[in-house]
Amino acid sequence: MIYLPQNPPSVRTASASLFLALAFLLLSLSFVSAAELNITQNQLPVNLGPYLDYFEDPKRTYTIEQMTSGNIEWQRSTQSIPTMGMSNSAHWFCIVLSGDNMQDEDLVLTLDTSVMDRVDFYFMNEDSIVRTSVVGDTIPLSQLDYPYRFPVVPFEIAEEGQYNKIIFRAVSTVGVEIPLTLTTISLLAESQQSMLVFNGALLVMFLFCFGITVILSSFTRDSIFVGVSLFFGAGTIVMLTQTGLGRIWFWPESIDANTRISLISATALLASLCMIGRALQFENRYRDSVNIVLRFLTYSMIPFGLYYLIVPFDQINSDNVIPLMLIGLLVAFAVLVMASITAIQGSKLQSIWLHRGY
Repeated sequence: MIYLPQNPPSVRTASASLFLALAFLLLSLSFVSAAELNITQNQLPVNLGPYLDYFEDPKRTYTIEQMTSGNIEWQRSTQSIPTMGMSNSAHWFCIVLSGDNMQDEDLVLTLDTSVMDRVDFYFMNEDSIVRTSVVGDTIPLSQLDYPYRFPVVPFEIAEEGQYNKIIFRAVSTVGVEIPLTLTTISLLAESQQSMLVFNGALLVMFLFCFGITVILSSFTRDSIFVGVSLFFGAGTIVMLTQTGLGRIWFWPESIDANTRISLISATALLASLCMIGRALQFENRYRDSVNIVLRFLTYSMIPFGLYYLIVPFDQINSDNVIPLMLIGLLVAFAVLVMASITAIQGSKLQSIWLHRGY
């Protein structure tokens, strides 16, 4: 009796070849076709992040003409808010929009991030550029279409049966994050009311805590109050830069103040954490060694801050920002562990005192 294999090698080879051919075909189609989205009025506001195609330009050499040549291998976003991380690359994004009965709407595109250096928008119709718009915290407020705390770009939907292609290029020192939303001016104003109230309340609270701790540190001369007062002072400035309120209120026409102040205040915030960690009292054989490291980091923040203050703005990039962020994460984790040990030892000591009747 002769047994024949159920799947002869030739059949398996043909099946595998057909599968690979289909896979490459689908992959190539995903590269060629742009993300398309049809929007109706009752969908607004709509998050456009999951519908974006993106392309990384490591050397920042590509132009809009090259991006529309049809030879770009776009990749489809898989994130609700595309996050490219910190790099020196330029990141290009593309989406095709169409809408039903929305020609009379006062539409805008919003990027709810206040620390993006520069975003160049190109609005296209039939592969020709019909309008451009540049936003970001390196663009003077007077040159923006809508002077707001984060980028807001006016947008006109095409007539029915037509489409709008939007291509934009984003670069940033502190990382590229694209929370892109299509909405209207009225819906934007309505949604921002509660956020502005929250940001204002948080700023007032930080300022109040800063004032209280400054008074306590001046009377007690305790190093922990000095560290805490520096924490609230630097935290207030960081909030002003991260929310965009500082740019609206204090440095609207500066092209580099938001980035520089953000980084300098981050060094002060890091120094405050080091000072708080050094002031914690707990028993551990490594405590003296940790204090030496924290003391060194406290004073090393001074040259860090001076560097971000005087270095030419075009030389501030991810290469000299990432080390500060890594140090900050390590210090924050170390201080958290030290505070936990202090709290545990303090609770044990209190239990002993209560047990002995003190």
